This record gives sequence, structure tokens and C-alpha cells, in this order.
Amino acid sequence: MPAIVAFETLTDLFLNLTKKYEKSPKTAFAYKPAPDAEYKSVTWDTVKEDVTSVASYLLQQGVDKGDRVAILSENRYEWAVVDLAILMVGGINVSLYTRQISVNTFCRIPNQKFSLSQQAFSLKRLFRFSITARI
Repeated sequence: MPAIVAFETLTDLFLNLTKKYEKSPKTAFAYKPAPDAEYKSVTWDTVKEDVTSVASYLLQQGVDKGDRVAILSENRYEWAVVDLAILMVGGINVSLYTRQISVNTFCRIPNQKFSLSQQAFSLKRLFRFSITARI
């Protein structure tokens, strides 16, 4: 099956898809804000804005190419955005899952430059997301 857009890296794929669907109502993500709620759609323009905002913040905080950024979260929209933002700045995503690690352990993971947690996603909205600690 042919690709929707040409790409060599995941960053290329993301940028090319956002360009293809720019100013379009096309849904990039859909999520349920609560178990009994209806699905909400997120357009490609919104995803691009969110990813760009988080990537800019990571750069401002000194995250460089090759730096490890830990994310402690279950699967959710914010996780995908942060993952894409890490890729955009050339960082390495260290994915940690809430059922496998405690918050205390999360904060002491060696060689991570930055860390983000699921709890921060829902407590604050800095560029719609929150950074919990700089290691």
C-alpha cells in the first residue's frame, strides 16, 4: 500500500502529514476525556501547534539532540504530543509506564535531562502540557 506522504523519519512523516492536512478538518487524533464521554477530535493544525509549543519549551529548557527525556504516562494524547516534540528536537524518548515504576524511581533515572509525568498533564497547562522536573 502506498504511503499517504513521503517520509524517511518519523519527524518527516509528522511534518508532511501536518502540511498535507493544513487548515483541514481532518482528524489526527480522537480521545475520550472521560470514560462515559463522547470522543473529541483533534485536527492536524492543533496537533502541530501543540507539538511545536512543547518542542519550543524543551529547547528553552536546554534539551539538545541526543538528550534523554523521560515520560511517565499511560497512553493518551499528551503522551503522543510530547513524544513527537522530543523527536522534533532530536531527543530520545525514555518511555516509562505507570504500572512499572514509582514516581520516586522515575525522578532518579540516570542520564535523563528532563522528565514529564502524566499527573502534570492534568494538573497544569503550560503550552497545554506541564514539565515536572529538570534533572
